[in-house]
Amino acid sequence: MTSNTQALKSKAIIENSLKIARWMLVIYCATAIFSISISQIAIFSALALWLFSLWHGRKKGLVQDISLPLSPFFIAFIGATLLAALSGYQPLVSLEGGKSLFHIGIFFFVLNVLNSQKDVARCHRLLLVAGMIASAIGVYSSLSHGFGLEHRAKGLFESAYAYMTFAGMLMMIFLVNISRILFSKKIAKETGWWEWAALFIILSGLLFSLTRNVWVGSIVGFFFLALLRYRKKALLFPLLLLLLYPILPPQMQTRFQSITDTQNTTNHERIVLWKNGFKMIADHPLLGVGQDNFQHLYDNYRKPEDKSMGNMHNSYLTILAERGIIGLIAWLSLIVALGWKFFTIFRETENAQLLKGNAAGTLSALIALMCAGFFESNFNDTEVNMLFYFLMALPFVPVSKKEEV
Repeated sequence: MTSNTQALKSKAIIENSLKIARWMLVIYCATAIFSISISQIAIFSALALWLFSLWHGRKKGLVQDISLPLSPFFIAFIGATLLAALSGYQPLVSLEGGKSLFHIGIFFFVLNVLNSQKDVARCHRLLLVAGMIASAIGVYSSLSHGFGLEHRAKGLFESAYAYMTFAGMLMMIFLVNISRILFSKKIAKETGWWEWAALFIILSGLLFSLTRNVWVGSIVGFFFLALLRYRKKALLFPLLLLLLYPILPPQMQTRFQSITDTQNTTNHERIVLWKNGFKMIADHPLLGVGQDNFQHLYDNYRKPEDKSMGNMHNSYLTILAERGIIGLIAWLSLIVALGWKFFTIFRETENAQLLKGNAAGTLSALIALMCAGFFESNFNDTEVNMLFYFLMALPFVPVSKKEEV
């Protein structure tokens, strides 16, 4: 076999591996909000195929260009997490929990495998369709069983607190898709009735989840998008919310009112949890107790009458408790770096409307998730964490020279 023939064969192997990887991404987008098992198999199979293509290319002398944006921030966060694990309460427990660090691979894989912002738009639409179907199922199930706190919308997820996972994913899907329409005149003209219907159904799913932290995050995220798109006119958004509030079902109105009620049962439990958690933080300020060890130590800090908890129900405090000040600084530095990069892309992009809308939507989803994180440890949620890294990668996908933007 000649060297040219071998080179062509190797190129074909690499191209086919990447093609299959892209199809695995399609499966991930279609199943992420339905099944963690299928979506994990799809996304990590795709990641493995990409790594294989890199290994095979290097072995055959066909070096591929790899983009690794913000890698120092990711390395710092990984290092802080591992350092906290090794110095923590139960290192083996933390190292096992550290498997979530592999989700970072999703970020680098996605931005290197997708070819253009049109590919990104297809991923957004697929997530939109999946979110619409899951929301319709969730709302129907909630209504058919007697809508209320005991029967919230949670799609096909089955765990007791799945409504928070469900709502967190819907929030991000809604924001990236509404942004895609708001910032592209071409897409706005081409948007069919079904996409607006899908967004309305997803919004219904969010409301029927009765998940307050996600409601707060969604409102802040959408208001931020409105400010970017409409400037001063966005100040009418709070007025619109006030006008819509009276037509909401009583269950939703009561849930909204409870957000600021310190005597609400779950609100009071969180206040007690945070007070107790700060005692743990004071004992382990620098490196924390190690990932996933909060749940094993919390009983030492709570009173017998206080409810046992698995995390701080606050992303910032959970990371502070489990990874210490060093881990929190590393994580916040990564979040700020991502947010600043998205804002820079948005500000400096003039003609590429797909990219501009993608950057704005991803930034709004990041802001929304960070706001929701004040009341829930959403970054500890596997499904939310995977979708987070997937979406954060999309603004880094290049704009194809051939595509119309």
